[in-house]
Amino acid sequence: MSMSKAQVTIGFEGAAAQGEMEVADLAPLLVAWAEVFKAASAALNGDRATTRVAVKATAPGSFLVQLAVDVGVMDQLLGLLDSVADNPGRITAANALLDLILKSGAVCGGAVGLFEVIRRLRGRRPDATERHGDGSITIEVDGAKIHLSLPAAKLIEDHAFRERVADLGERVSATEGIDETFAVGNDGKKIWSLPRSDALSLRLPALEGAEPEIVTTEREVWLELVSTHFKGGYKWRFTDGENTFTATIEDEDFLTKVENGDVAFSAADKILVRLREEQEIGSEIKKLGTRIIRVIKHVPGPKQMRLL
Repeated sequence: MSMSKAQVTIGFEGAAAQGEMEVADLAPLLVAWAEVFKAASAALNGDRATTRVAVKATAPGSFLVQLAVDVGVMDQLLGLLDSVADNPGRITAANALLDLILKSGAVCGGAVGLFEVIRRLRGRRPDATERHGDGSITIEVDGAKIHLSLPAAKLIEDHAFRERVADLGERVSATEGIDETFAVGNDGKKIWSLPRSDALSLRLPALEGAEPEIVTTEREVWLELVSTHFKGGYKWRFTDGENTFTATIEDEDFLTKVENGDVAFSAADKILVRLREEQEIGSEIKKLGTRIIRVIKHVPGPKQMRLL
């Protein structure tokens, strides 16, 4: 089996990435990045190639993670498909895959990757679309025309790939303490970055003729504290006994007590809260955010039990 290999360095910035990062935060983000690359390969190479994404360690103390992308194909099939340069069945190699998504390969004559094109769309369909005989597409977004190569056109219209891109955006948006995720090129410079504040721009378009609806619900619920991040804002991780999630506390009176030392927290503390959740109801149901608007009651967790 022949294997094309490429690697990209993925980084994270924010209070939760200062020298170390919780596995509970890091793992879902890395999985989301990996699933994007695998979905892209599946869209372009189908079952003619296998794609593996692995993690490689970087220098200690730097919160950068290398993802190694390997695209493998049987030698006999590779020779058949690559015998003609313009064969539509030609395998897209690992480096070309990364170039399409992150660099300049997505746009003919341009300098942005497909991620950036999707972000510019911001969950909308193009204002205008022109299809060409070679399979490429020219789209118009906010008055600017963008010419997508054939592989880029395939990817941007592949539902599975777009779902994985949207999942990445949602994961970044939901991870408290992470202000940005980014990709770094071989020269050590950022080739693409996604601020948390703009992460939901990667979302899928709404169903034809249907604008998404924002639904807000409130409820009282007991939560158990898992962890906190005090730098850069009050970021809290809770469990409701079934799911673990992050939420921002907006109860100013409660936060003042925490700042003044009148309330001390430790693992397994429980609080009764008024929880506000926002969802976008469109082609899919998306969770936009969870906020605690009032802390009703605080119960300290059990102290260490005596063993004798």
